[in-house]
Amino acid sequence: MRNKITSGVLLIVCALALPFFSGCSLGVDVNKELQNASETINATCPMMVDAETQLDNTEVADKMLIYNYTMINFAKADLTDEQLTQVKATMQRDLLNLIKSSPEMKVFRDFGVSLKYVYRSSDALELFSLTFTPEDYA
Repeated sequence: MRNKITSGVLLIVCALALPFFSGCSLGVDVNKELQNASETINATCPMMVDAETQLDNTEVADKMLIYNYTMINFAKADLTDEQLTQVKATMQRDLLNLIKSSPEMKVFRDFGVSLKYVYRSSDALELFSLTFTPEDYA
Protein backbone atom coordinates (compact mmCIF):
# COMPACT_ATOMS: atom_id res chain seq x y z
CA MET A 1 0.00 0.00 0.00
CA ARG A 2 2.72 2.47 1.03
CA ASN A 3 4.81 2.37 -2.19
CA LYS A 4 1.77 2.92 -4.39
CA ILE A 5 0.68 5.89 -2.29
CA THR A 6 4.15 7.43 -2.26
CA SER A 7 4.48 7.10 -6.04
CA GLY A 8 0.98 8.41 -6.58
CA VAL A 9 1.55 11.42 -4.36
CA LEU A 10 4.70 12.38 -6.25
CA LEU A 11 2.97 11.94 -9.60
CA ILE A 12 0.06 14.18 -8.61
CA VAL A 13 2.29 16.85 -7.07
CA CYS A 14 4.60 17.07 -10.05
CA ALA A 15 2.29 16.56 -12.99
CA LEU A 16 -0.36 19.04 -11.96
CA ALA A 17 1.50 21.70 -9.98
CA LEU A 18 4.75 22.13 -11.89
CA PRO A 19 3.30 23.96 -14.92
CA PHE A 20 2.35 26.87 -12.69
CA PHE A 21 5.89 27.34 -11.42
CA SER A 22 7.80 26.75 -14.66
CA GLY A 23 9.63 29.86 -15.73
CA CYS A 24 8.86 31.70 -12.49
CA SER A 25 11.38 34.04 -10.97
CA LEU A 26 12.04 34.25 -7.26
CA GLY A 27 9.75 37.31 -7.11
CA VAL A 28 6.69 35.20 -7.93
CA ASP A 29 3.55 35.31 -5.78
CA VAL A 30 3.86 31.76 -4.46
CA ASN A 31 0.38 31.67 -2.91
CA LYS A 32 -1.18 32.77 -6.20
CA GLU A 33 0.71 30.05 -8.08
CA LEU A 34 -0.28 27.47 -5.48
CA GLN A 35 -3.92 28.57 -5.76
CA ASN A 36 -3.76 28.18 -9.55
CA ALA A 37 -2.25 24.72 -9.15
CA SER A 38 -4.86 23.79 -6.55
CA GLU A 39 -7.72 24.87 -8.82
CA THR A 40 -6.31 22.81 -11.70
CA ILE A 41 -5.90 19.75 -9.50
CA ASN A 42 -9.37 20.17 -7.99
CA ALA A 43 -10.93 20.25 -11.45
CA THR A 44 -9.78 16.63 -11.83
CA CYS A 45 -10.99 15.47 -8.40
CA PRO A 46 -11.97 13.12 -7.07
CA MET A 47 -9.13 11.18 -8.68
CA MET A 48 -7.91 7.68 -7.93
CA VAL A 49 -4.17 7.74 -7.21
CA ASP A 50 -4.00 3.97 -6.86
CA ALA A 51 -6.38 1.11 -6.05
CA GLU A 52 -6.74 2.26 -2.43
CA THR A 53 -6.23 6.01 -2.46
CA GLN A 54 -8.46 8.77 -3.79
CA LEU A 55 -7.36 12.39 -4.01
CA ASP A 56 -10.45 14.29 -2.88
CA ASN A 57 -9.19 17.85 -3.30
CA THR A 58 -6.42 20.29 -2.47
CA GLU A 59 -6.32 23.48 -0.45
CA VAL A 60 -3.86 26.33 -0.08
CA ALA A 61 -2.72 27.95 3.14
CA ASP A 62 0.17 30.39 3.52
CA LYS A 63 2.82 28.89 1.20
CA MET A 64 1.37 25.43 1.85
CA LEU A 65 -0.31 23.03 -0.54
CA ILE A 66 -2.63 20.61 1.28
CA TYR A 67 -3.68 17.31 -0.28
CA ASN A 68 -6.79 15.59 1.10
CA TYR A 69 -6.95 11.86 0.45
CA THR A 70 -9.38 9.07 1.27
CA MET A 71 -8.25 5.50 1.77
CA ILE A 72 -11.38 4.07 0.13
CA ASN A 73 -10.93 0.45 1.25
CA PHE A 74 -10.32 1.09 4.95
CA ALA A 75 -12.70 2.15 7.69
CA LYS A 76 -10.87 3.58 10.68
CA ALA A 77 -12.16 0.76 12.90
CA ASP A 78 -10.50 -1.78 10.57
CA LEU A 79 -7.02 -0.42 11.29
CA THR A 80 -5.07 -0.86 14.50
CA ASP A 81 -3.10 1.96 16.06
CA GLU A 82 0.04 -0.07 15.35
CA GLN A 83 -0.81 -0.34 11.64
CA LEU A 84 -1.50 3.39 11.39
CA THR A 85 1.72 4.25 13.23
CA GLN A 86 3.74 1.99 10.94
CA VAL A 87 2.17 3.31 7.72
CA LYS A 88 2.55 6.92 8.86
CA ALA A 89 6.22 6.47 9.83
CA THR A 90 7.06 4.74 6.57
CA MET A 91 5.28 7.34 4.47
CA GLN A 92 6.88 10.17 6.46
CA ARG A 93 10.32 8.77 5.71
CA ASP A 94 9.64 7.96 2.05
CA LEU A 95 7.89 11.21 1.19
CA LEU A 96 10.53 13.33 2.91
CA ASN A 97 13.22 11.50 0.96
CA LEU A 98 11.36 12.18 -2.29
CA ILE A 99 10.86 15.85 -1.45
CA LYS A 100 14.55 16.24 -0.59
CA SER A 101 15.99 14.37 -3.54
CA SER A 102 13.56 14.39 -6.44
CA PRO A 103 14.38 16.79 -9.28
CA GLU A 104 10.63 17.14 -9.84
CA MET A 105 10.22 18.50 -6.31
CA LYS A 106 12.96 21.10 -6.74
CA VAL A 107 10.47 23.85 -7.54
CA PHE A 108 8.78 23.38 -4.16
CA ARG A 109 12.15 23.44 -2.40
CA ASP A 110 13.21 26.56 -4.32
CA PHE A 111 10.06 28.46 -3.38
CA GLY A 112 9.96 27.26 0.24
CA VAL A 113 6.58 25.59 -0.12
CA SER A 114 5.25 23.42 2.70
CA LEU A 115 3.33 20.30 1.74
CA LYS A 116 0.66 18.65 3.84
CA TYR A 117 -0.97 15.28 3.16
CA VAL A 118 -4.17 14.42 5.05
CA TYR A 119 -5.45 10.84 4.90
CA ARG A 120 -9.01 9.91 5.86
CA SER A 121 -10.72 6.55 6.13
CA SER A 122 -13.62 5.39 3.97
CA ASP A 123 -15.88 6.59 6.79
CA ALA A 124 -14.40 10.12 6.54
CA LEU A 125 -12.41 9.97 9.79
CA GLU A 126 -8.87 11.34 9.77
CA LEU A 127 -6.29 8.56 9.91
CA PHE A 128 -3.20 10.77 9.98
CA SER A 129 -1.58 13.78 8.36
CA LEU A 130 1.97 14.53 7.31
CA THR A 131 3.39 18.04 7.01
CA PHE A 132 6.72 18.91 5.43
CA THR A 133 8.15 22.41 5.83
CA PRO A 134 11.26 23.97 4.27
CA GLU A 135 13.06 23.28 7.55
CA ASP A 136 12.32 19.56 7.11
CA TYR A 137 13.74 19.30 3.61
CA ALA A 138 16.58 21.84 3.78
